[in-house]
Amino acid sequence: MKRKIILTLFFLCALSLLVIWGILTYPYSSGARSGRLVKLSQKGWVLKTYEGTLGLGSGDDLTWDFSVRDSKLGAEMSKSIGERVTLKYKELIAPIIYETKYNVTSFQVDLVLTPEARSVLCRFINVLRKYPDLTQQIRTILERDDADMLKTIRQQCQSTAPER
Repeated sequence: MKRKIILTLFFLCALSLLVIWGILTYPYSSGARSGRLVKLSQKGWVLKTYEGTLGLGSGDDLTWDFSVRDSKLGAEMSKSIGERVTLKYKELIAPIIYETKYNVTSFQVDLVLTPEARSVLCRFINVLRKYPDLTQQIRTILERDDADMLKTIRQQCQSTAPER
């Protein structure tokens, strides 16, 4: 009889731990948000996390609070405070231990060109368009070595392409 009670209690404890682990780690949803990284600080006594705020626009109502569990990612992100970034995150069911239910899993610093820099870049691209062979060689190199740069050039200079 004692053995059945002990096994039942062990099973209930294991099941409870499994449910708690699921609540703490199972992602309810995932996505990405972009804005200016306003604040990032390390908090916690035992389980240290980085807690931050992303400015989505102007005003206090347009901010988004998030947590970063990975200390290496948090330290890397802290170098980008004040810059425009895109954060990829997983929304957890319940933030029992952490301040927010949004756990950032990766980030990318967005390239924001000044109007002058954009103008020079697009003028250079328009000159290159006169030389199709050279343009193809550069495109091939960028696709192989830095596809993000090619994407940025296309986004920034799409509207300045000369009409044919």
